Amino acid sequence: MDLDLPRQLGHEAGGVPLQSQINLVIQIVILSLIVIGLVAWRRGKLDQHGKLMGVATVLGIGSILFVMIPVFTSSLGDFLNDLPSGSLRAQINILHGVIGIVGVSLAGVVTGRWASGKFRVGKSCYSKNLMRATVAVWVFALVLGIGVYLAHVLAWM
Repeated sequence: MDLDLPRQLGHEAGGVPLQSQINLVIQIVILSLIVIGLVAWRRGKLDQHGKLMGVATVLGIGSILFVMIPVFTSSLGDFLNDLPSGSLRAQINILHGVIGIVGVSLAGVVTGRWASGKFRVGKSCYSKNLMRATVAVWVFALVLGIGVYLAHVLAWM
């Protein structure tokens, strides 16, 4: 019988939940897709750019639904205990959650418009500005997410 409770609960070496470790890899892949997508855009490969950003969007939504929300709800007690103290970890968690939802929502709008054929970049500054804002917000959320991961790593040590 395995009495290693942290491992049974999905925690690996150092006490960091396995799903958080996997999610960090997913977030690095998303960031890489965004960078590669931006390079494709700069080279005028707009179809490739759209597809890369679409994959990044789907991965982002999936990681929120299947990793971030379950991990957050499973550690909700710790979060609520940190909240009144105004701890940096609680503030980063709140900021990451809000910015992340805004970033992925914007990405969903842009990707949905692109996939439906209603997004014509050259026709409007609105489209370009929306894409630029989306990338900025999304990258900021990813950086905050890495900060959240590091805060959790330090908490588990």
